[in-house]
Amino acid sequence: MGCGASVNKPVAEEAIQDTDTNDAPKAAPQEATKDSETNDAPKTAAEEATKGAEANDVPKTATEEATKDAETNDAPKAWLMEKKVGVLSQGPDGTLLQEGPTEELSRVFVVFDPRILHESGKFATAVEEKVKVLDPTAADVVVLVPAACSAPQYAVSVEAGLQYLSFLPAKLPEAKVKFVLIDEYYQNPGSTLEVLAANPEKTCYTGSAAPPTQLSVFFTQEASLGYKEMGYPEDPEEGHMEIHEDAERFDMSVWSFRAFCHWAVGFGVEEGAIIEFHETLKEECKKDDVLCPACEKVADGSVSLVPKTAPTGKTVGFYAFSNLEELGRRTGCTVIQADPEGSNLIDAVRKANHIPVILLYPEDVKETSYEPFVNCITTTREAEPEMTLTVVLLNESFEAHCSNPWLVPCLNQLIENVDIGIFAVPEELPDVVNLLTIPGEHVPFAIATNSIAFPRLHFFTMGTAMGQTLEDHEIFGSAVTCGPMGSTSGLETSKFLACKKKWAAMVLQNENCEAMVERLLIQSSSTSSSTLIAPHKLLAKIVRGARDQVQPFRPERGEGEEEEENHSGLPCWTLLPCCLAPAAEQSPVLAAALWLP
Repeated sequence: MGCGASVNKPVAEEAIQDTDTNDAPKAAPQEATKDSETNDAPKTAAEEATKGAEANDVPKTATEEATKDAETNDAPKAWLMEKKVGVLSQGPDGTLLQEGPTEELSRVFVVFDPRILHESGKFATAVEEKVKVLDPTAADVVVLVPAACSAPQYAVSVEAGLQYLSFLPAKLPEAKVKFVLIDEYYQNPGSTLEVLAANPEKTCYTGSAAPPTQLSVFFTQEASLGYKEMGYPEDPEEGHMEIHEDAERFDMSVWSFRAFCHWAVGFGVEEGAIIEFHETLKEECKKDDVLCPACEKVADGSVSLVPKTAPTGKTVGFYAFSNLEELGRRTGCTVIQADPEGSNLIDAVRKANHIPVILLYPEDVKETSYEPFVNCITTTREAEPEMTLTVVLLNESFEAHCSNPWLVPCLNQLIENVDIGIFAVPEELPDVVNLLTIPGEHVPFAIATNSIAFPRLHFFTMGTAMGQTLEDHEIFGSAVTCGPMGSTSGLETSKFLACKKKWAAMVLQNENCEAMVERLLIQSSSTSSSTLIAPHKLLAKIVRGARDQVQPFRPERGEGEEEEENHSGLPCWTLLPCCLAPAAEQSPVLAAALWLP
């Protein structure tokens, strides 16, 4: 959906511009999920009971076939039928998927992955209607909780997901809440629920021999995260240092900045409920009755992309205003002519289930092309405010991006009406396609929830960074890689801003206090990988370069005459100096686009 929530910009800018020299231990990227291993430990009774059904528990690929199998599974597990237990989970497009008996249920598990924000409101409504026919106290909301020991594919959207934990429990206040380690559920869903069904009084299930604190490790006070800050005494001249002996990972890295908060609040979670539910989680994990089976599980590498956020049949559609043949040749995809009025984009979103991606060349916004571009973007956004709109800004080189003055008037549209903006060169187009087109998945939305900490900071480059050398601590947030199991960005951890300090701003840390800067979206059908990053210094050079193509100019005002607030809302008056392009003297279109007198 459109990232339109309001967040105080100074917080975001302060996070990026932080110059604290307190070096943190260098963080290594999360290791990929271990290969399949043979488990020689004795099987529990629960595992033996579900051994025959394990094949249907875990999707094998991130394709539409996996979704189809989940929907058409007509062989419910024997224990579900015997115990009259139903399982409700969120399917594609927010639909309600049900396993087990459909009538005379004695108990129902509602499985809730807090990272799946897409269409969760529709799912919650369907669950409420289903639970009404039962005694609400017979329902258990199984909240899947990512932990610091989660593999990269399970850490996708964890910063946003941890703020969304209370959404479904708040919709079913009479239901009992249970916490399950997210890795355990997606690797062993059948046996996990069977153990919970056999132990109705238990509230937490870690699924391994590891201590139960791994469920709440993001909210546990750690002495290693202690810090000092300047206090504010009554006499400001006598400043003193406040010492905090310990701190929480989530609070220091995410919540203190309110990073990713707009996702949860935008989907209906009240800000106060976020911390309240975290306290509940911590208390539950302190209890002595946490289920920890003796048999330790290992990941087998066959789990599909989690969470699944796209409706079945949705595909990425590529659109362009010009150079369709060249773009089709470079991408290997059909590129559709974009209508200046946006009508075919709107029809494609509504009828063809397209996730629109606009490929934009400099000439598409230059001179007389500027107005059609603006009309297309604004009309499409107004008609489909919930869609995720991606624009790929192409130019022949990084230097050409920096010398494009037409980027200045485009900033307003790119900031306010676009969800993801990617700066790239034509040679990187195959990587762009590989990144965005995992079959059956809404990759742009997954990238947005994982990488956009603040609504207007949604600009990126590919991992190759248009051939530029990245400086240390330049990459804001984490690197999102699409590729086969085990893929990483290949970037040094010293390039990430989160590895500059021990608190890992905007990125959560693992159990070793290492920033989780590598995130993986599994694409089983591909042999290559593509990475998306946000190198804030590189992006700033592009904007400053475009600014430098114009001369600083502020219209003179008469005595007592006040300038219009924010000068008609144009971002170049707030993000850039007021400017007048030399070319504007011969280009009325550019002068009008810049709102200049």
